[in-house]
Amino acid sequence: MKIFCRSLFLLVLTFTCLSASAYINSISKSNNSPSVCNNFSITVNGDLPGSNYIIQSSNKSISGNTITINIYITSDGIGIPVLTPYSVSKNFSKLDAASYTIIANDYIDGSFSSSMTSSITVSGFTSATTTNITNTTATLNWSQINCSCNYLLKGRIAGGTFTDYNISGSTNTTLNASGLAPGTTYEWRVFTDCSTSGLAKTAIISFTTTNCVPPNPASTTNITSSSATLNWAQKGGVGYELWGREIGGPIVKIPINNITTTSYNATSLPVSTTFQWAVRTKCSAAPNDYSGFSSIQSFSTTEQIAKVSVENSVSINPNPMASSAVISLPESEQPYSITIMDLSGKIVMTIAETESYKVEIHRDDFVNGLYLYSVFNDDVFYSGKLMVY
Repeated sequence: MKIFCRSLFLLVLTFTCLSASAYINSISKSNNSPSVCNNFSITVNGDLPGSNYIIQSSNKSISGNTITINIYITSDGIGIPVLTPYSVSKNFSKLDAASYTIIANDYIDGSFSSSMTSSITVSGFTSATTTNITNTTATLNWSQINCSCNYLLKGRIAGGTFTDYNISGSTNTTLNASGLAPGTTYEWRVFTDCSTSGLAKTAIISFTTTNCVPPNPASTTNITSSSATLNWAQKGGVGYELWGREIGGPIVKIPINNITTTSYNATSLPVSTTFQWAVRTKCSAAPNDYSGFSSIQSFSTTEQIAKVSVENSVSINPNPMASSAVISLPESEQPYSITIMDLSGKIVMTIAETESYKVEIHRDDFVNGLYLYSVFNDDVFYSGKLMVY
């Protein structure tokens, strides 16, 4: 403990013993919001206990997120016991992005005297997001660090091992990730990669790709000479996109904006023509994200067979038939075939490629009942009913 000598009179000196203490008054920063790119200083302001005290030394240290500044004061002979201001500044550079606690201590002749705390935040990345997530792609975004820095991005499937991706240039703040697996969770983070700044790093960001799959199985039904029904299975998403074409022709794309619609009636198709089609799931509306295609389906429309009206072309007289009847046929360059079957589908009479326009049939070949007959060749087809009693 130092002893002060206070003068009570100009000529007669009486000494009073006082305890000597220094006082830290404030902590100031040259930049209250520095980034990892900035250098800055911290100044400790205080009072010495008398004119005979001096700053012997000072130091700084950083441990974790704590900055400590120690100031060592010593006496230098006899002086006037008046408070004498002091300031001690310490420079800092390349601090990592973090919030720091500042602790300033002063000591007099090795004994603790006073202390003060403050804080400072060194900023790094301000944001990191994942956008445009699809089945197999995503865009990774982060805020710019305004140093002449590159970036190091680390990415992985959640729980796996990180893979490093070097990104040159401080203004390159996105990465378009592709070749991802559908329905899979990924993790990523970005670090600064330069010698001119402290280390900044984002938090670990996670995202999951969509799980949008092709609408298999697919099939074609109800094929006629001019139409067909295209069918597929319902999958998750917001709709479908149907692609189809006549073999050798251009592809036609048909959007289907209802996820529960699982068929399409194709009409006005040309006869005897082969088509191919496939469909894919529309996974999301923004961005337009699609699954792969279903299996490719092929079908051919049938030949067009003209139906001939009974009034003008084909007739059976008499009908009902008691003993015999004559089937009258229109003139044609092609021979006709005639098939008569009962209601169970059993064929009871077949007349193949007759060139006669008058064909006689007899009661002996039938039992009482109702029959169905067909008359056809390469150009026409007609079916009707025959009653036998």
